[in-house]
Amino acid sequence: TYFTMRKPTCLGSSSTYAQTMYNLFASPQFRAGKTASNETFKHLEIPEHPTRGVLNMLQDQVAPVLVSGYRPGEGVDKDCWPTPGVCSRVEELHAILGEEVPRATKYTAFAQGNGTYEEYVKELRGQ
Repeated sequence: TYFTMRKPTCLGSSSTYAQTMYNLFASPQFRAGKTASNETFKHLEIPEHPTRGVLNMLQDQVAPVLVSGYRPGEGVDKDCWPTPGVCSRVEELHAILGEEVPRATKYTAFAQGNGTYEEYVKELRGQ
């Protein structure tokens, strides 16, 4: 029951080690002492696929996305904050947004002295 209740933690992808050890120690031939040490794998059933738990899914599927990013080159940045990559992207975004002209509203006209407060409030209430 040791290998079924507490499987050994093997770093990396899931391992068939625990299931193989369970199969070995649960084998009636092995328990009876009828299996020689050089015949262990002859009578032993080794599973083709290991059982997958939450730890394996985190290691195999989630961790690579966190480290490498969803798309190549978007992973964790090793430099201190703010990183050169972040700074360059902020500068690009600042340049793009600086070229955009915001949509004029009644508040814009009111703030610039070209419209009345009543027009601004009327548009605001109409939303």
